[in-house]
Amino acid sequence: MEQLIAIALTSLLLLIGFTAVMNFNRLFRGIRLNASEDRSVLLLETQLTNDWHTSNEIRWDDQLTLKKAFSTITYQFEPKYIVRSYDAHVDTFRLSNRELNIKEVTGIRGLVRTLSFQIPTTNEHYTIQLTKDYPQFKQWEARGYGD
Repeated sequence: MEQLIAIALTSLLLLIGFTAVMNFNRLFRGIRLNASEDRSVLLLETQLTNDWHTSNEIRWDDQLTLKKAFSTITYQFEPKYIVRSYDAHVDTFRLSNRELNIKEVTGIRGLVRTLSFQIPTTNEHYTIQLTKDYPQFKQWEARGYGD
């Protein structure tokens, strides 16, 4: 009888321990997933910001095209991912994007002044917003040409 009680208590303690380990495992898996999403968003934001500020001209025609002196970088915004192409390199960011908003330079079709979009993750909604100034079009816009 005493042995049965000892076995029952041992089984109960093992069950409680196993449940605690499984709950911690699920918690850490969630934390790892969130950290991975956050790193992907940070990497995309850093790369896009760097490309944006070092480009000479940015255009939109179903994809974002950033022209530099000797190269061109493109970003394709799909519902479930974003693809960055540079020469023969292709990076895929498995992040969904929403509310893609593109504002063009007044009077110049396709020339992008402002880009903004949201990236929803498990715990947060990130907003990325970038603006490009084109000094050569300042007078053009100030005089209202192209309206």
